[in-house]
Amino acid sequence: MNILEKEYVKAEYLESLKAILLNWYELPDSKSLTTILFVLREFIEEHNVKNWIVNTSQLYASKLEDEGQVIYAWSSILINAGISNKAVIVSEAKFNEMEIEEIMGTISINRDYEMRFFPDFKNAKAWIEKMNSIQGE
Repeated sequence: MNILEKEYVKAEYLESLKAILLNWYELPDSKSLTTILFVLREFIEEHNVKNWIVNTSQLYASKLEDEGQVIYAWSSILINAGISNKAVIVSEAKFNEMEIEEIMGTISINRDYEMRFFPDFKNAKAWIEKMNSIQGE
């Protein structure tokens, strides 16, 4: 189910995973980011969504620093809306540059929230399925 679609982003609800899949094509200005965040937060709360998959693999390398800021800035808002698992898909080059602690670690904002990094959708999906199974979703 499509939630929103713009030239720079597409958000859809994957019912089988109980997850929102957010595909970024480029990062918009901060006003547009805020609008997208509020639309998605409302959807999360209304549909009791627990999983979030964000695909940043198509962002240009020059945006990688901005990408990291967006990923972390949204985390507390997503947690408050009800998200407990967040899979972040980064480009293969970015994934290969990351330290193992970044890839396997979790954000310590909240004990009921995990965020992991993956080089592709297949691995992100498998992790979300595993988390759903562990959490009885």
